[in-house]
Amino acid sequence: MELMTRDFNRASVIIWSVGNENADTDERLKFMGGLADCAHREDETRLVSAACLVDSEKNEIADRLIEHLDLIGINEYCGWYTPDFEKLPQLMANSNPKKPVIITEFGADALPGHHGTITDKGSEECQVYVYERQIETLRKIDYIKGMTPWILYDFRCPRRTHYLQKYYNRKGVCSADKTYRKPAFEVLQKFYLEEK
Repeated sequence: MELMTRDFNRASVIIWSVGNENADTDERLKFMGGLADCAHREDETRLVSAACLVDSEKNEIADRLIEHLDLIGINEYCGWYTPDFEKLPQLMANSNPKKPVIITEFGADALPGHHGTITDKGSEECQVYVYERQIETLRKIDYIKGMTPWILYDFRCPRRTHYLQKYYNRKGVCSADKTYRKPAFEVLQKFYLEEK
């Protein structure tokens, strides 16, 4: 409620999210379902969503929380954690969602200024390739009604000890100090300009 009260008049807030990939338990369903119901009561003008769970064995959306939501959020990293971009269209076909779906996270790491091939993880070329393929794939899926890349700016993350990450999450399309736009920024910018 504090966030809703604080951010109620921010035009950039178009959806209230009640969770992000939380384990599917009865307690979670009761609590997060209650949060979604509260969000609906407190603000009838905005949609309510959550990053829902996917059954990776069946490759389908499998989350009981969906009944409380206006739209389904899915975090997926095709091309980064999983190499197969065709898994996403199959996920939608297997799930046959009855509500709109938005991709709430996608992306790939890139160390600013680090170059390589499209298969060199951590290179700007790999990040561009993932963004281009991601956009190409999402355009083919009718269920997908929007996307929010993870993330705009790189940020400090002590758990990221890989030599290319250097204690940062590098999935941003801009550097952490906000002085450098990675080439994937232009891919994303072009996509949004085409969607106008």
